[in-house]
Amino acid sequence: MTATESNWGVLFGDWLERDGRTKGLRPLRAQTLAGYQQDVRHLVRWCAARGLEFEPGLLTTELVRAYFDEQAQAGAAPKSMNRRLASLRVLVRWAMLSGGLENDPTIRQGRFSEESLPPRAKTAEETQALQGVLSAGAHLKKQTVRYTFLGRRDEVIWSLAAEAGLRESEIAGLKLTGIDFKTRYITVCGKGGHTGHVKVSQKLLSLLAGWLKTRPASAGEFVVCGWQGNGLSRSQVWRRVKAVGAAAGVEVSPHDLRHGFCLSVMRKALKDGLSPESALDVVRKQARHRDGRTSQMYLRASDNDLERVMEAL
Repeated sequence: MTATESNWGVLFGDWLERDGRTKGLRPLRAQTLAGYQQDVRHLVRWCAARGLEFEPGLLTTELVRAYFDEQAQAGAAPKSMNRRLASLRVLVRWAMLSGGLENDPTIRQGRFSEESLPPRAKTAEETQALQGVLSAGAHLKKQTVRYTFLGRRDEVIWSLAAEAGLRESEIAGLKLTGIDFKTRYITVCGKGGHTGHVKVSQKLLSLLAGWLKTRPASAGEFVVCGWQGNGLSRSQVWRRVKAVGAAAGVEVSPHDLRHGFCLSVMRKALKDGLSPESALDVVRKQARHRDGRTSQMYLRASDNDLERVMEAL
């Protein structure tokens, strides 16, 4: 049975699970398989909206260009378009192997630039307002002993993001065994299940040590927990940070705190005399960026930098 027959979707799915391996070395993860299928369905729906019944043999250079041009005009994120392009190339590889295509229609389609400036740094006034809310527990529903405990927990969440650059999933997943008080390293499970190590300050370690002494006796292996000792989900960590921002009247997220951390690390490294290349490497290691190009955004001027320069003219 060839790829040109009506059940090409089933054949493609079977091939992905059986032979669609990364460089032929290992089976693809279930999440990756689902992502490829989702992106292909996006293309199928796009064709259907234009009266085309999709099958791999329909792919041409012109159709591929039109598909991505319309996404760009609609304001689709470059990262999303690059992901769909990668998925399309997997589909094309299968179609060519199975005889449904003779030539690669994506060969002239380049990747889309994902360059962007880091989020606007918080002003001194915004930072002061956020810290004031966090210290006073003004974001808590009540001012009781139990809620005061949650306030201390939220301060740990905030500090892990703002002073160590941890993602919300890494904060939720941080285990007691991941903190080394002697070497001042925190070990986390980052994106894609990759293990990373972050050097942290003595100030943050002291905060963590104090928190571990006040956790409920029922607390398990996770550092961050609720008053019954249960661990938190990624979304719960996100909501705790958003609650602080809402009480302070400042839009903020764990991702903002992580970016602020990276920007602070970059500026401190440059101020201490490190070369731009060495400063970038410090940021890359602390942020655990697998692609060094991601770290380069912190060498660019922020909106606040531009404003200070213009006001000084």
